[in-house]
Amino acid sequence: VLSSIVELRLDGNSIRVIPPGICRLKRLQELSMVHNELGGLCDELFRLPGLAMLKLDYNRIPDIPPAIERLGKTLSFLSLNHNPIRSLPLQLASLEALEIFQVSSRTLEPDLRWAYDLGLDTLLPFLKVWKTVPSTAQVRLSWNSSMAWEALAAVPYQIWRYGETVRAI
Repeated sequence: VLSSIVELRLDGNSIRVIPPGICRLKRLQELSMVHNELGGLCDELFRLPGLAMLKLDYNRIPDIPPAIERLGKTLSFLSLNHNPIRSLPLQLASLEALEIFQVSSRTLEPDLRWAYDLGLDTLLPFLKVWKTVPSTAQVRLSWNSSMAWEALAAVPYQIWRYGETVRAI
């Protein structure tokens, strides 16, 4: 019976690590573990062949592992709001199916070393990478206090380069 689970919601359970059994649910398409105490993500999670939705808001996840690129063909919704995530890995650009990405965390660092020469230290480097992901329709970077909001008072011309790909910011 467990092998046929396609949707699993474990919200609000004080879970500290992703239970190993979840990574054996080969038909799993949607996983929600909102309001837990997850301190990180195991690479095995990114081996689930059909995972399309991953909601991990309000946990203690400090980073997004590079192994996330394994979900490039299936993951369409990724929400990591209110986690102490400090940076975004380049591997996010390999998520071809991603339509909605949310990472409102208040801790996102403006130092995205793989980006260069775009004018803003934060938003534009992120969008430059996102231009390579054709399906992304929504990117939420709200409440990241370290971002240079005063620089956004006058929206720089570079942001319009990405209008074909990103439809909502």
